[in-house]
Amino acid sequence: VRADSEFDLMVINGAEVTRDMPYGHINAIFLSDANALLTEEPKQAMKAAKAQGAFVFLNHPNWLPHVSDGIARLSDYHKDLIAEGLLQGIEVVNGTLDGHSEHALQIALDNNLTVMGTSDIHGLVDWTHNAGAGGHRPMTLVLASDRSEAAFKRALFDGRTVAWSYDDLLGREEHVKAVVDACLTLEAEPAVRDYTVISAKIVNTCPVNFTLLNQGEETFQNTGDVLNVKRDGETAVAVRTKTGKGQMVLTVDVLNAQIGFRKALTTRLVTAIPAQ
Repeated sequence: VRADSEFDLMVINGAEVTRDMPYGHINAIFLSDANALLTEEPKQAMKAAKAQGAFVFLNHPNWLPHVSDGIARLSDYHKDLIAEGLLQGIEVVNGTLDGHSEHALQIALDNNLTVMGTSDIHGLVDWTHNAGAGGHRPMTLVLASDRSEAAFKRALFDGRTVAWSYDDLLGREEHVKAVVDACLTLEAEPAVRDYTVISAKIVNTCPVNFTLLNQGEETFQNTGDVLNVKRDGETAVAVRTKTGKGQMVLTVDVLNAQIGFRKALTTRLVTAIPAQ
């Protein structure tokens, strides 16, 4: 249901299927009849969700009351659900204290599951996540073709998502790279005199603070290899180039953008050096 309001909200019907382990907590969205999921046998609830065309994902697989070591794992029951096409996604970030799981991210990659991030909010978001003072609750960025329910649903089933929690981005490499590259651009100034050290700035148009590690041949005159690029801001760099002409290319690891288990995204920031 699309709501006509100043916030242009889209409300999607869903329900949680809560069972004891090894099934645990599972969400189903795009439901037309949540009552059909009120079954004794968990798999029957999943089949009822599939019959309605629902998108189904596993919640907080690293939740301490379920796994005391905090390591997300798939049970044989979950593997069976995946094999039968009854489970399409998995939370890799969650707004609780058990909120970040690089193990769940790798499970998503290994099993072709959609990467999900949710708040699991049980109170006021302003209190829990400091939303009134620049914070936000964890969420899923959906890379949809347009702002329609059909496009949103298609993107979820296709796995075109990035989980966003505080300043962490987690997902498949191509999707995380698309988000990062949309946020960060490099702008260079003309050379001064015959200097080959070129002044430039990294412009960040997104509400995410990025931590970058320079991995290229060109080093910085004004700072070390680790750059903290503030949200909605600019970071000045003086780059030691080879000639002071042509293109400037910075190859960086984005340390807060995960594309696998303890694996950061590598991307390039490229710009032309203006002529004097």
